Amino acid sequence: MGRLARYAGDRFARQRANREALRYQNTVEVGDVHYAVVVCASPVGGEELRVQEYRYNRRAWLGNTPMCGPHSAAYLWLNHGPLLTSPPPGLRDLFDQSGGDSLPVDDATGKRLLDQFAREAARQLERAR
Repeated sequence: MGRLARYAGDRFARQRANREALRYQNTVEVGDVHYAVVVCASPVGGEELRVQEYRYNRRAWLGNTPMCGPHSAAYLWLNHGPLLTSPPPGLRDLFDQSGGDSLPVDDATGKRLLDQFAREAARQLERAR
């Protein structure tokens, strides 16, 4: 019974994630820019938080869904985590090469920012319902 319950739990979690992704996809329009927080390894050691930008620039020819490059909005939601409509303050862009400071993951400020990111993503999901 344990394997069956685990399988059913995983299946329900996947179905819920797919519903959230489709809800998100229905709120996105062409021209929107959304942001995700990613954890990057630093060349000098350690990890830091950066912001990845996703710009929806066209519609798919089949299904008419907004696309960011070759990926749909639902794909980005499922594989790159919750996406925000505005960049979190205090984080640099993923490809920024300037020598400015970024927030380390183990810093208390970084953890606070991740909590803020999770709350904002939950609010965005509630608005999409």
